[in-house]
Amino acid sequence: AYSYLGINMRNPKFQDVRVREALAHLTDVEKIIKVIGYGLGQRVNGPVNPYKKGAYNDTITPYDFNIPKAKALLAEAGWKDSNGNGTLDKMINGQLTEFNITFTYNSGNDSRRDAALIFKEACRQAGINVDVVPQEWSIYIENQKKHDFEMCYGAWIGNPIPDDPKQIWHTESINGGSNFVYFGNAETDKLIDEIRSELNEDKRNDLYRQFQVKVHDAVPYIFIWSPKSTIAISKRFTNTETFIVRHGFNEAGFK
Repeated sequence: AYSYLGINMRNPKFQDVRVREALAHLTDVEKIIKVIGYGLGQRVNGPVNPYKKGAYNDTITPYDFNIPKAKALLAEAGWKDSNGNGTLDKMINGQLTEFNITFTYNSGNDSRRDAALIFKEACRQAGINVDVVPQEWSIYIENQKKHDFEMCYGAWIGNPIPDDPKQIWHTESINGGSNFVYFGNAETDKLIDEIRSELNEDKRNDLYRQFQVKVHDAVPYIFIWSPKSTIAISKRFTNTETFIVRHGFNEAGFK
């Protein structure tokens, strides 16, 4: 599994990639892992799980937590505090727009709420207001399907077999699929289609690595972490084994 902050790329505030990069630099991932996850997690840089050694692109450097860099990127993108009220603003479609973000998460999930509050505080220091809004699960999911959100906290769970990126990342999945953030273009669609049809593992892994670079550079998600599990097994049992697939052990084999 991996968690992420999703950004609606068609929202006028987020269409400039420099803004999305700035938001990535305002996300203190290491603090989220340490404080929210008690250190039981591995930072991820894309949608392929790190344990898939051949397919995972470990050459990608995640966006570092860097408020000054975020401020510089926002300034390059035209965001400034023109009226001195402490909030960045910019003319969008002929109207002065203050940089406010509505950040949604599923109600009752305190870890997502707390992570959003960490993000909110960093954004405040950069001149961005973030309103953290809980939503009942069915409403939260329906709003993502309708693309009716600005930013959200989400997660996906994979499996041990090769990943099929189409459901989440192909442009054909924008409506009717799970591409809630409007990611993709002809180039990334072509990579996805080639991944789905390439039977040679080495060639397919190379396509995966290329695809991860495209996702990283576009910043549709701010990738957070892949959680680790802690498993305790009584010493009175033998023939125990742990493995990557949830829930991490096979009690039927215990003696």
